[in-house]
Amino acid sequence: MKATLPLLALAGLLSLSAGIWYLWLPKLERVQRVLELQPDAARGKDAVIWNYLPDQSYPYHPQLLASAWTFQEQPTIMRSLFSFDLSALGRDARIEKASLQLHHHVANRNPGHNGLNQALISRIIEPWEEQDVTWNTQPATTPLHQVSLPLSEHGEQDYTVDVTALMQDALQHSDQSFGFMLQLSNETHYRSMVFASSDAADAGLRPALTITYTTRQ
Repeated sequence: MKATLPLLALAGLLSLSAGIWYLWLPKLERVQRVLELQPDAARGKDAVIWNYLPDQSYPYHPQLLASAWTFQEQPTIMRSLFSFDLSALGRDARIEKASLQLHHHVANRNPGHNGLNQALISRIIEPWEEQDVTWNTQPATTPLHQVSLPLSEHGEQDYTVDVTALMQDALQHSDQSFGFMLQLSNETHYRSMVFASSDAADAGLRPALTITYTTRQ
């Protein structure tokens, strides 16, 4: 028993020294930064899925569609998946604010914003590839911090949406975050939201994500 006392005392001194040394370590200030993402067709990742052709993929569609309409007198539903590369944020980033810009887009004779068209943006929690994803293989989503897009006021409305909590989740749970799903809140026809995708010819209309975050110097 006596032999262990010096060892215990030494351990206590080492622990105390480590604590004192930690207090003297320089504390790095956190610096605010802004990341702006608006990928083009080459860097963007998005796709449309359609229950009318449930095994068909649409990786190059110029629009992000959330619609409930009819095709050849049959009711159909479209949803869209999209993703942003967040690797530039770094491991110690803390997201303070994030906003998503979606611009109305007209192409392929799809109707514009129409009907009682409230929509949802949800975080995707399973992997997917834009070349392969279809209605039948669509990944699962989570309702956690789901973002609601309100009823459009006119057929060509652009949206700027606060997605702070959604992006914080995406960063915190990066192993379960694979982009986002856009779909109508009520998927009975006739209603739609129509936005430009990263494949849109007009670069200014493509989805844009602005993230204000802090990181250590």
